[in-house]
Amino acid sequence: LAIVGRLPFPKEPWCIGLQIGALKTGLRWMHGQTGWKALKGMVKVSSVLFEIMDTDSSGFLDRRECSKFQEIVASKCPLWDTDLSLYDSDGKRRLSKDELNKFLCVAYKTYGKREFLAQMILVTELLKFHIETSEPDEFADLREKDGCGCIIRLTEERGVLRSQLARLCSHIQRRCKREKWEDTCEGSPTVGQRLTTQTINLYQLVDKVIRPATEARMCSYVEYVAEGPQHPRWFVSHWWGEPVADFVACLNQHSKDRELSELDPYWVCAYANNQWDLTSDLFEDPSQSSFRRAMELAEGTVSVLDRDAACYSRIWCCYEVWVSTSHLACAEARSTKYKK
Repeated sequence: LAIVGRLPFPKEPWCIGLQIGALKTGLRWMHGQTGWKALKGMVKVSSVLFEIMDTDSSGFLDRRECSKFQEIVASKCPLWDTDLSLYDSDGKRRLSKDELNKFLCVAYKTYGKREFLAQMILVTELLKFHIETSEPDEFADLREKDGCGCIIRLTEERGVLRSQLARLCSHIQRRCKREKWEDTCEGSPTVGQRLTTQTINLYQLVDKVIRPATEARMCSYVEYVAEGPQHPRWFVSHWWGEPVADFVACLNQHSKDRELSELDPYWVCAYANNQWDLTSDLFEDPSQSSFRRAMELAEGTVSVLDRDAACYSRIWCCYEVWVSTSHLACAEARSTKYKK
């Protein structure tokens, strides 16, 4: 990281990609550090980022370089939507490495470690997309052609579109047979057996696709593929053990029956919750969970019945159906009566 940070700004895409890769490596290293080690990592990260931003290799960041960088990242990374000239301590209308580092340290304290690193990892992806490096991306087909992902702070606003689920199914079809996927989930009744596109379930999908795709950013799947908040129109109650292909087919039929558009999102826990930080979305009191907040935000609940009706043996599924058919339904009835 330190060696790459000293490189002058290169013109070759592969060298720019190397710097961006070094920046991402530094950010991921900071994720597991605290105290002085985290601050030491910040200095190195700041140094690499400075070299990326310093396009004319002058040793300073002028207004043009700062503005160009902010045009690329500020719309999706709020910490960069700020007036960088406030950190120009000597009034020379340019930023030094120390001044950029000061800005990053302030942002780190303002947003907190988790949010800061999430936004900075997204910066690396936005930069990578902008310069169009040739580095292969195994998961690029999960997003739209020009998509780079986003940050959605409220878990309940991470609905998923059917088009995003369709791309996920296409991704499974592309890789499953070619790579000869096997069930590696401990405790699974089919552990060690070959997987197929028609049998892979969410437990296996999280292991094969969702966690690997989101590992660099440590974010939810929806944040990885979406371009902004997607308020759920329907909440989905289901069992992770059902085949993903069956699950998607059920939602497609529901969408047809309800005459929904392609832009009507469904809230699905596996895609909405951050699989790298599940504790932040679960509470002792289930009424405070992301599940409950999403149910209250949605128009209704879809209960996806698997082939063996195993969903009704799962306590969370029973809770979701109970809340939807009794508590929330009664609240809606009272609200309608009051309005009349």
